[in-house]
Amino acid sequence: MMELGDCMNDYEIAPIRGLKRFPNWQITFPYLKLALKYGLVGPWKGEFNRSVQFDAYSLCRGPSKGLPNGADLLITALMNSGVGLKHLKWMEAWLEDGTHLKRLKSLVEAVGQCSGLREMPQETIEALGDFVDTTIRDDSNKDGRGRKLLGGSRLFKWLSAWASQHVPMIDGELHHAFTRKPWRPTPKCHHSCTLLNDYKELLVLHFDQLDMLGKQLFRDLKGLLPEPIPPVRVLDSLIWFDWVAYKKPEFEGIWLRNKKKEKYDLAECGLKFVENRGVTPIISSG
Repeated sequence: MMELGDCMNDYEIAPIRGLKRFPNWQITFPYLKLALKYGLVGPWKGEFNRSVQFDAYSLCRGPSKGLPNGADLLITALMNSGVGLKHLKWMEAWLEDGTHLKRLKSLVEAVGQCSGLREMPQETIEALGDFVDTTIRDDSNKDGRGRKLLGGSRLFKWLSAWASQHVPMIDGELHHAFTRKPWRPTPKCHHSCTLLNDYKELLVLHFDQLDMLGKQLFRDLKGLLPEPIPPVRVLDSLIWFDWVAYKKPEFEGIWLRNKKKEKYDLAECGLKFVENRGVTPIISSG
């Protein structure tokens, strides 16, 4: 179990760190960043928050509900996948091939035998990674201009919408965070099994904290989600938000850029949120 300090809400501000290729990287103020992403506070607050809507859907799915389907693919548009009917039609046609469908059914059966990514055996991780990589490299997986229809980002978003406790949403930003390789990787540089193993290692390291963060967010969203967000989803949300989102100008009321020290300091609104949670704020963010 994670060791907590005297404050019951220490898990809200305890940094998350451990990326192998970015040893100095850390996610500070994780709950504040979740609250911003899910619209509890800040500029994304409102009745239609994309992260809330996506998770409300994905939390009702899972291996026990059957194969990943077209609805799982289309809902990823909320996560900026850019999918449309052409992607759906290709996927449906691709799965009409008995070989592809058999592989998918076998994968679903294997994934369904564990409760989540933390418990997933290595052979299932390898099968999941191989399914993603093989699909990426399929010669038919192209539009009329030769562009990839379902690359790694879209495939992981599709599978995450179907099984959010088992499959992380490894999009371009997370791929870059784990590999230092391009944000839009070519099919040849995809090694999804390695990505999943690295992700699992980070998940296991912070599992208890991530679990508490998901449960706290569920309570604070007050009925907008059917159940707490699983640690797998909490972690990919935090990495994505910390990697690309929170430094945007729209969040300047929460953080102020300290150019001299090349970091971000909590501004008045951010300090107020942390203090209202009953925790002792740390002045600087990562």
